[in-house]
Amino acid sequence: MEDYPNLLLLFLAGDLDTYRAMKSMRQRYGFLEVRFGRPPTHDLYDYLRAADAIVFERGPPPKGHLAVSSSVHLCLGALTPIICSDVPYFDTFDGEVMKYRDSRMLKENLRRALEGEVEDMLERAKSFVRERSSDIIAERLLNIGLS
Repeated sequence: MEDYPNLLLLFLAGDLDTYRAMKSMRQRYGFLEVRFGRPPTHDLYDYLRAADAIVFERGPPPKGHLAVSSSVHLCLGALTPIICSDVPYFDTFDGEVMKYRDSRMLKENLRRALEGEVEDMLERAKSFVRERSSDIIAERLLNIGLS
């Protein structure tokens, strides 16, 4: 992304094959930093707070499987713009994340995130997180139990 000379893309790979494939791309893409492993939640939130955007790429789920992205639910609370492939894993989100179907849309969403044009999406994300906070859920469960 030539318009962003200080761009750094951190790729966290959870499996060895993906790590090796992405590591081999480092020479072609100097802005790519690849790390292996799944960081503990407190380290993950350090990454998320430092990031301008988060990208989740998933293919479609196997036929007949319920698809929900626990990773996006985990990361949404950081209130960092999240960009996701437009597949059923992310269907539960309606405006809280940006979705893309092709590389043109991905690039446009990245541009919006890097240039701070995501206020409306972040407000929806904040609302989503607030409505699903542990306090709210506990109160709802308590009310169900008492009725």
